[in-house]
Amino acid sequence: ENGVLITNVESGSAGDEAGLRRGDLIKEINRQTVKDTEQYKRLVGKAKAGESLLLFVKRGSRTFYVTMTLESE
Repeated sequence: ENGVLITNVESGSAGDEAGLRRGDLIKEINRQTVKDTEQYKRLVGKAKAGESLLLFVKRGSRTFYVTMTLESE
């Protein structure tokens, strides 16, 4: 199955605040299909700090959308 599997969510990170969990599968970012890690990095890399991303996530048999705001570096 295409997507990027989350292996770790750092406490207090943008992903943690968005409710992402270890084992979640990110299927889309801003309605663009995520097929692999390289594509994930490219799509996230286009966004600026403070910008929100719309993620389509699969958790077990459920799928849902969540927004995540990128942190400043």
